Amino acid sequence: MLNTGTSARNVASVETEVPALRCELAGKHGHWSDPIGDLEKPLWIAIVDGCSRHFAIEYRLIVQINTRWGVAPSDHATPRELLMSFGLNPAEYSLYAIDGKDPLPPDTPLNLRRGERFEAQKDGRYGAPATTANGHLRIEEELETLRAAGFDARLHSKQGQLYVEIGRLTVPSPPWSAPNARILSAVPATYPASASGNFTMKLRMKESDYVTLARVTVPSFRRDVEFPPETGCILLLGKNDHPLNPAFTVATLFEPSQGDLEERGLDGLVFSSHYLRRALLEVRRRRLAGFLTVHTHPLAEDKVYFSQYDDANDPSLMENLYELHCGGVFGSVVLGRSSAAARIWSTQTSSFLPLTELVVVGEQLRFIPLDGTVGKPATPAAIFDRAMAVTGRGELATLSRMRVGIIGAGGTGSLMIELAARAGVGEISEDLP
Repeated sequence: MLNTGTSARNVASVETEVPALRCELAGKHGHWSDPIGDLEKPLWIAIVDGCSRHFAIEYRLIVQINTRWGVAPSDHATPRELLMSFGLNPAEYSLYAIDGKDPLPPDTPLNLRRGERFEAQKDGRYGAPATTANGHLRIEEELETLRAAGFDARLHSKQGQLYVEIGRLTVPSPPWSAPNARILSAVPATYPASASGNFTMKLRMKESDYVTLARVTVPSFRRDVEFPPETGCILLLGKNDHPLNPAFTVATLFEPSQGDLEERGLDGLVFSSHYLRRALLEVRRRRLAGFLTVHTHPLAEDKVYFSQYDDANDPSLMENLYELHCGGVFGSVVLGRSSAAARIWSTQTSSFLPLTELVVVGEQLRFIPLDGTVGKPATPAAIFDRAMAVTGRGELATLSRMRVGIIGAGGTGSLMIELAARAGVGEISEDLP
C-alpha cells in the first residue's frame, strides 16, 4: 500500500533510522488523531478509542546530512536553518552538496526534495596555552591556578612520584562529621597523556615539503615580533602498511590560501571549513589515507604540547572528518620553535595515538621526535661501539632503526646486503628480479 501511494504521488521512498512517514486515524467526529508511531497496533483498539477505519499517511521531508537523517523544517529552509535543525552550529559548520567544493550560501532558501543528501564540514579551532610560555602544561602551574582560585593546594613528592593535596573541600556529611575534607591524588608530572600502549608509528616527509613547512610556519617564531601569530597548514597522508613498522607518508603539503586561516593571533587559530573541505576532497580524489592539521604555539621553545583548548576542540573536528570520510586517518600536529608533537585520533575520537618520530628524507636523513621534546641521540648497540670514533655518537643507533631496500641481489647487490648488515642496519629488504 505504501509503495503504491509513493508511486502515485511521485515521492521518493526513503529507508532511514528516523520515521520517514507518519500515520493518522480519522475520528468519528472528523478530528484526526495524534500521529501513530506503532504500526503494529491492532486496528480494533483504535476504533474502540473513538477512531474510524479511515486513515491518512503523510510523507515527511526527510534529508540526510553526513550520516544522519532528519526532518527538514520546510522545503525552502536555508542552509543555516537546516544545520540548526540537525543540532549543528552554523558558526562552526558549513553546508555542502555531496562532493561540492563551495559552501551553500547560508541564508539562501533551498528547494529541498525528499531523500536529498548534504555534507556538513566543521572548521578547526586551535589555541596556544595561556598558562605557560613554552606550551608545557605542568602540575606546578595548575597548582598556581588552583591557589589563585582560593583552594588549599600543595605538591608532595615521594620516591619520584608526585602527589597533589587539595584541602578545605566542602563535602556532604552527617551532623557529627566535619563538612570539609582533604584529597590526595597521585598524578603524572606532565600531561595530557594518551591511551597509546605500545603503539609506535612514524611520519615520513621529503625534504622539499619540510622546507615548505618551515617557510609556512616561520611567522610564528620571529624573534623581532613581540606577539607572533599562530600559523598552520594541512599535510595530506599516504600510508605504508608494513606488518611490523607501519608509517604515514606526507603525500602533499596543502598550503593555505588567503582566508583559509582565520582569527590568527598569539592564542588562537581557526582552519576555515572551506580549507578543510578542499583538503578532504583532495584526499577522496587521490584516494589518500587522510590528513593532519598543523598549527604552531609561537612561545614554545624546546618543549611543546597540545593545549587544553586544542584537546577540547580537536575531538569534534575529528568526529566530523571521520563521519565524512569513513575509513580515513585524521590527526593533528603542534609545532614549537625546536620541538613538535603529533597524534592520530581513533575513529571513536575518544582517544588518540601518538606519532613517535618524523623522518625527513632528502640528501641526508633527519630524525625529529614527535613527543614534544627536542630529543637526545640514541646510544648505539655495544657491538658497534668501536665505530663511534668514525661515525660520531648516535649515528650507528640511527642505522639500527632504519629499513633499507636493496634492489637486485647479484654480484654487487649481495655484497651491499652484507655490508649493510655489518654496518648495523636494522632491517634489510632485497628485491630478487
